[in-house]
Amino acid sequence: MNMNLKRTLATIALFFATIMSATHVPAQQAVPALLNVHTCARLGLIYTVSDLGTWNASIKVQQTTPGLGCAMAGLEPGDRIWRINNQRVMSKAKLQNAIANSPNPVLIKIKDKRTGGFVSKWVQLTQFAPPPPQLPPPPPPPGPGVPSMLGTWRSSLGGTMTFTPAPGGYSGNSIVPFVGSSRMTCTKLANGTYHFTYQNYAGVTDDGKGTLKFVGQNMIKGKVNSRSGISADFTLTR
Repeated sequence: MNMNLKRTLATIALFFATIMSATHVPAQQAVPALLNVHTCARLGLIYTVSDLGTWNASIKVQQTTPGLGCAMAGLEPGDRIWRINNQRVMSKAKLQNAIANSPNPVLIKIKDKRTGGFVSKWVQLTQFAPPPPQLPPPPPPPGPGVPSMLGTWRSSLGGTMTFTPAPGGYSGNSIVPFVGSSRMTCTKLANGTYHFTYQNYAGVTDDGKGTLKFVGQNMIKGKVNSRSGISADFTLTR
């Protein structure tokens, strides 16, 4: 196993262990669980693939997004999706293919967790507008001086954060593995730190707030707290 792969797996394990600490999931279970969690934004669905590779494989509902297709149709965590428009869905790839080639709405056959019986529901697909294009951010100022957040930073939790100028501070975009993109708003405080809020727009119901503090020109110490109860410390570097 090469060093890059080892570092990637270590980063994934640390990130997921931090997220799951609120529910006391052992770190050795974090990576397999994380790699099996998927999001279907058009259905408003977070899911796992249950019994993958067997005849009993199905899409198991973990969470639905209020106001979107699956939630509006009454799907709940624990329900299992067996067919979409009479096409058997036994993996992430088959679910994606069924959604991509389907008219709207779709007919979904589920195994109800409450009754154990099968029922069919019509589910409306959501069309998500892509985020507006952004011009490349200007490079950070050279040499010593007042530090600037402008540009793209690497996060110790994985992924990147990119900041552009905005009234009173910065706006940003955070791309975190397995969660997707979030819009950020940063406001400078009197003590020189920045307060930020974020809102996920990749089909996952999540938002939160935190703080950013410069440590030199090219490092920022951060803290984030989500509405779902997740807390994490992280570092941004460039």
